[in-house]
Amino acid sequence: MIKICLTGGPSGGKSSCIVAVKAALEQAGYSVSIVEECATKLIKQGYAIGQNISIREFQKLVFALQLQTEKALEAEAKNRSEKAVMICDRGFMDQCAYLAKSEMLEIAKEHGMAERDMLLDYDAVVHLVTAAIGTDCYTTANNAARKETAEEAVRLDRATLAAWQGHDHLYVIDNSTDFPGKVQRVVHTIYRILGI
Repeated sequence: MIKICLTGGPSGGKSSCIVAVKAALEQAGYSVSIVEECATKLIKQGYAIGQNISIREFQKLVFALQLQTEKALEAEAKNRSEKAVMICDRGFMDQCAYLAKSEMLEIAKEHGMAERDMLLDYDAVVHLVTAAIGTDCYTTANNAARKETAEEAVRLDRATLAAWQGHDHLYVIDNSTDFPGKVQRVVHTIYRILGI
């Protein structure tokens, strides 16, 4: 199975791109598994950072859910004979944008992982730059779990990109085209990763 992490700041277009990538890859004969963004799932379940859970405890839950979900999908993919791809809406290193890296590494260590393990868990990382950089399209309206201002989105985007800098196959998709063009650039980047 090829694992690809789609990452980036808030409102970068990850969810929309995942839908397009899944459709394109299935048309090309791939079996596609999707790991939904774990932080959003937990927020929708009622976790509110600073109200009923600390940021550290929340990130521990995110890490554990990410690990559990990825492992379950990897095990399930082994039963398939066709070409398999896993697309992850964010990955382990994303948490370094929300928590001190030293604390993040402590959480990873509890699961037997080091920084290099978290990087190498993905064959490629595609960073989608937030719409708060280079456009006037930034919004929180399309995601109930998104609360960041445009300024916070820029900071998180840069921190997320910095967290993935050690990855050997890191691709950055900026906002130099309209959004449909951005989606197509993501699809074409993943085609190149897979050798299509």
